[in-house]
Amino acid sequence: MECIRISDSKIKLVLNPTDVEKYDFEPVKSGEKRAGGSFLSGFRRIMRDVRRDTGFDADGKRILVRYFYGKDGGCEMYITKLRDVSCGDGVKNLNGAYLWGGSPLFSGSEQTEKRVFRFSDLSSLVKCCRILLQLGFSGTSEAFADRKRSVYYLALSDEHPYVPEFGVPCPKESYYFILEHFERFSADAVGRLGQM
Repeated sequence: MECIRISDSKIKLVLNPTDVEKYDFEPVKSGEKRAGGSFLSGFRRIMRDVRRDTGFDADGKRILVRYFYGKDGGCEMYITKLRDVSCGDGVKNLNGAYLWGGSPLFSGSEQTEKRVFRFSDLSSLVKCCRILLQLGFSGTSEAFADRKRSVYYLALSDEHPYVPEFGVPCPKESYYFILEHFERFSADAVGRLGQM
């Protein structure tokens, strides 16, 4: 297991397939609403080892855990200690992210619920934006791409029934991963790409 310290409150863990097996860190099935079983016990053992090896201590803290399983059977995790606020006990599964504690992740103007869609080519993304523009979509929209321009993402502030015809829906929490790892090439995707 490789541990990369991003800041005092955030680390990135890279687990190879052997690590995933060692910690019995099974993927959470889609639609599962709670943390438990192998995932939670495996995560606790991982955090114990991280604390011992690096000094990163999240005991007693509210933390956000975002995890992404690779095709090879490995896993990448981003663990962030959140600000201390009054919150209840418990674990919430956010479909790809875990929040320890009962308070919302964000408050006030920070709170956002993006609808994210993946496209395999730029022409499908442009076609989708064109139709949304014609239908009068008035929310915010952002377009992202990977470095090789082989995968594209569209993040929308509002739900729209026609988008899944063109792109594959992603978990809402994937927006934060995309922000971190992909290049945003349009801050007003529907307005700009829709005119192409």
